[in-house]
Amino acid sequence: MRLLARNKLDIWYANRIGAVPIVDSDGFKTGDYQLVYSTPTKLRMSISASSGANNLGSQGMANLNPYGITTGYTHRATTEDMNCPITEESLIWFKIEPGATAEEVPHNFKIVRIARSLNHLIYYLKEVDVGNRPTGQTGVTGVTGITGITGVTGITGETNSIPEGADTP
Repeated sequence: MRLLARNKLDIWYANRIGAVPIVDSDGFKTGDYQLVYSTPTKLRMSISASSGANNLGSQGMANLNPYGITTGYTHRATTEDMNCPITEESLIWFKIEPGATAEEVPHNFKIVRIARSLNHLIYYLKEVDVGNRPTGQTGVTGVTGITGITGVTGITGETNSIPEGADTP
């Protein structure tokens, strides 16, 4: 059965397109990398109602989840486009619109799992706190030495470092 166009909602995504080494003020590589994302792109998908914090409670029955137990998702996004470009590394905006670049408005969902069937894809989405972006996520500015990435506008990035003075577990 195909998805009805009237049941589809707008969703925005930005795919990871690479990583750029971070250089300190003296020009030396720090060993950290800044993730680079594409410009957010709009897509229409069928989005389920919110399912709660996880799928282990009352909705964890096997007949309700044909792809096994999936924990920690809040929505399912379904598309009949088997070539959908969204990956598990994609940033997702749902119920909000991003700016011209991914750093203007923080993403509010991430992909936790992708299930493929014969004629559709199901993306399991987990809501993330919009107010608490991942540490160090900023736009790529002042970075030199990027090669091999062409034709991309509005790139943004995310570092995997912990800022000075931050509490660590």
